[in-house]
Amino acid sequence: YSLPLYHSIHPGNWLNHTSQAHPCFDPEKDLVIPAFKQPSHYRNSPYMGMPEPVPRTIFAFFQGDMRMEPGRDPACRYSRCIRQRMYNLSKEHLWREKYDIWYGDRKDMNSSFDYSEMLARSTFCFVLPGDGWSPRLEDAVLHGCIP
Repeated sequence: YSLPLYHSIHPGNWLNHTSQAHPCFDPEKDLVIPAFKQPSHYRNSPYMGMPEPVPRTIFAFFQGDMRMEPGRDPACRYSRCIRQRMYNLSKEHLWREKYDIWYGDRKDMNSSFDYSEMLARSTFCFVLPGDGWSPRLEDAVLHGCIP
């Protein structure tokens, strides 16, 4: 996020924005509040009512959109290609098999566990950019997963 980025709907380089952080946030007028999610989203969280914590058997975890379908993002603007590059590295170097790092979109998980349980079973959770604001950091922390 320290390199200049230009986009047709945002005039100029977004780093020149007053906040020096993100073009969607202006600290002079914007207020940041946590996302609202149904309590069921945190049903496996050891901090949100799960009676017995599940064992943390996953070293690191990320589940999210990769935008890798042909023609979907030819310029690789989504996530500045971070998600896609990590996905390719995870497959090439067998992260899941060798290191118990679960990385991919929903179809890659191939698990009977839902998102909440995957977070609760993980020691570390990747909090990677997508195309805007996301509650991933909050999801990780409230499941006891280190972001």
